[in-house]
Amino acid sequence: MAAGADDAARHALAESIRASGAKVKARVAEVDAGYREMLEGARTRTLVVGHDAWGHLARRYGLRTVAIKGLTAGEPTPAAIAAASAAVKAEGLSTVFVEPQLSPAAGKRIAAATGAKVATLDPLGSGDWFAMMEANRRAIAAAVGGKIEVSATEGGRTEQL
Repeated sequence: MAAGADDAARHALAESIRASGAKVKARVAEVDAGYREMLEGARTRTLVVGHDAWGHLARRYGLRTVAIKGLTAGEPTPAAIAAASAAVKAEGLSTVFVEPQLSPAAGKRIAAATGAKVATLDPLGSGDWFAMMEANRRAIAAAVGGKIEVSATEGGRTEQL
């Protein structure tokens, strides 16, 4: 009898895990669709970013990133600062992105020199992946002129930023 109870408990646990996995997969698909929709009609697909942590996101959504700092997030080189400044000017970018985990000094200098504003993209978040992805999506939308679907609690409309 104990073996039967163990089998039933294992089966119930497996079903619970499958159901939870399906819910997470559906939420991830919603995030993906939100990014794709946001970029429809964007005026640019170039982002100047604090460091080169955005390659996967850029490849997935057809973005181009110009990193102020390399992948190791060390001190930016004069060439990297010049390339980021040139990208802002040449493409008329409105925003230079910094990250909360790194010094924003170089990003602020580039923004001041080019007339761009400074905004935050967070590659790590606070532990809630979905909240992090939504905050980053909204920041990118504001920078590239992307569309944001406002949730039903915010009026349920689409806005072009």
